[in-house]
Amino acid sequence: MIGTGDAWYTQAGLLLPKTILANIRFQPFAEFSRQTFDRYGSSAFLYWGAGGNIFLDGHHSRISLKYQTRPLVEENQQHGSKGSFIVATQVYL
Repeated sequence: MIGTGDAWYTQAGLLLPKTILANIRFQPFAEFSRQTFDRYGSSAFLYWGAGGNIFLDGHHSRISLKYQTRPLVEENQQHGSKGSFIVATQVYL
């Protein structure tokens, strides 16, 4: 996302209502990006990601799970992509 050129990034999520377990909530989300950089001419690079947050005890603790792609660049063009799984936690005291 960093460089001289243009970048489009969009992200959307939806916080679902409380479940049977009173303080647990789920939030699925998705993201998409399209980038063009001066260094690569008119080539565009795309990546996307999707995942979800699990909120425990309101917003005091969270577990995030996400699958995200990243472009593979060969000869100044995107030739496929690789994916990765990301797991993160956050605790607010």
